[in-house]
Formats: sequence, C-alpha cells, structure tokens
Amino acid sequence: MILANCLPLLRGKLGVPVGMVQRGVEGLMFLMTESSKHMISEVDFMDSVLALGFGEALIQSLLQLYLQHKHQIRSILSQLTYHQPAYHNLEWRLDVQLILCRFLQRVVRDADGCGQERSSVSGLSYSRSEEASD
Repeated sequence: MILANCLPLLRGKLGVPVGMVQRGVEGLMFLMTESSKHMISEVDFMDSVLALGFGEALIQSLLQLYLQHKHQIRSILSQLTYHQPAYHNLEWRLDVQLILCRFLQRVVRDADGCGQERSSVSGLSYSRSEEASD
C-alpha cells in the first residue's frame, strides 16, 4: 500500500513509467528476500548482482543493505511463513486404499452373485438388466 502511494512520486523524480519503477522495486525485494531466505554468502550475493549488470558502486550498496538487513528480513519471513500440516507417517493411507479396494471387489462380487451379470466398459460398470431394458 505504501509502495503504491510512492510510485507516482518516484516516477516524477526518475522520469520513467510507474510500471517500470514497480517492477524494479519488486525485483529488489525478491533479491533481498530470496538471498536472506537462503542465507547466501557475500560472494554468492555479489555474483548474483553482477549477473544483473549493475555497476560496482550499486553492487556495493546492495551488498551493504543485504548484510545489514538479512537477519531482520529472515525474522519477518519466519513470521509470515504459513506452515501447512504435514503427515509424518503415510502407512495409514496405504491401509485405507487397500481396504477400499477389497471392499469394492467384495461389493462387485456380491452383486455378481445375486444373478446380475456385470460388465465393465471404460471403467464404468453397469448391469446387463439395465442394458436389456434400453
């Protein structure tokens, strides 16, 4: 929200379109958050920024910003991270699948034993008595 209010001001001072300023700020935010998230070293950070084609003075400024704020960024990211529930033991899922398969086989077998002939076409099963009435 604050960024959206500042973009027109930055556009006036920089003389570039608002979209370009926004993408630049988002790119720098991504660089800082991902670098902090993965705790990359100074050398790796500089290599990453060098690949972007920035000048030496800008690279040193970005490196200083990264080194000063990486722990603060990590702290904020850890507060924002949503931890989804995860299963540690998936054996119960296998048991449920096996029980379901056995149950379905029994239902089909019991239905066949009641005098109704069953067929399977394209994974769908239907009884012969339904077919005959059509």
